[in-house]
Amino acid sequence: MYEVNPIKITKHSRILSYAWKWYGDKEVWVASQRMFPTYKKDKDNNKLLVASLCQLYSKAEYVVGHNLAAFDDRVANKGILLNGLTPPPRHRVIDTLKVARQNFRLDSNKLDDLAQLLGIGRKLPHTGFPMWEGCLAGEAKSWDMMEKYNKHDIFLLEGVYDRFRPFIERPRLKRIR
Repeated sequence: MYEVNPIKITKHSRILSYAWKWYGDKEVWVASQRMFPTYKKDKDNNKLLVASLCQLYSKAEYVVGHNLAAFDDRVANKGILLNGLTPPPRHRVIDTLKVARQNFRLDSNKLDDLAQLLGIGRKLPHTGFPMWEGCLAGEAKSWDMMEKYNKHDIFLLEGVYDRFRPFIERPRLKRIR
């Protein structure tokens, strides 16, 4: 929400964790940097995590996310670039933030607010930045919180997507002049 001009970057941001599910399946999966064998030797190395995300993207017909186009895809691309990986084939994107902005005049388009408004639920509470710091420091409690938070977001996202689907799939009508 605020524009910040950093004076000095001590560590560049990176993907720590992501969650996903295949549409129609019940199981929600999570992958985090700590789950890979390179983590114990080098806590900054997320190459295997990013490679696993590339594999998922390669298998997906569509990738659905909230703010996916402007944030998540770009963060993933940064990880792919910095780790010297081959990008996955282009995937079709359904960005529920874009759907919300294009189809509705809502008071807030945040995932948490949309899910609450639609009666789906709320985001899980967490400690904020200290959770990320804890993950960077290797604290198991912070990792557990991050992974649980990510998995719950998938539940909210799918609920919002299901409610938005009639607006996504409707044909465009020609305007009468």
